[in-house]
Amino acid sequence: MKNTIIQRHVDELGRVVVPIDFRQKLGIHMDIDTEVYLSVPSEDGIFTMAIDYPQCNAIIQANLGFLILPQTYRFENDLNNCMIDFWIEDGKLCMKKTVPQCLVTGETENLVRYKDSDKYLSESVIIELYESLNKK
Repeated sequence: MKNTIIQRHVDELGRVVVPIDFRQKLGIHMDIDTEVYLSVPSEDGIFTMAIDYPQCNAIIQANLGFLILPQTYRFENDLNNCMIDFWIEDGKLCMKKTVPQCLVTGETENLVRYKDSDKYLSESVIIELYESLNKK
């Protein structure tokens, strides 16, 4: 069963903060760096993180909880400067690149980003708002 989904931004250095509740639930130490393994994304874009795995390809910094995504991993999976959904399922941290949606209609195509935020409106909503303003 899925728990709460939390969104976080991957910065230009490949860092994304793993929510503290999730780190605690997974038993990740808050005082030492933790090496982790990130899986290859599945067909539906979901990738998981394993803590006790023979190979490690990423690290979680102890004090701030940054998961540092390796540069090659980010490029291969198009994860630079994007939003990622986090949730815990079956004792694993699951992640998926967030698909932007219109705040009003939920559409995922023909979107216009508002300034430098992660807020989007569809072109149809913008046209409708423009037309309603011009009628006044």
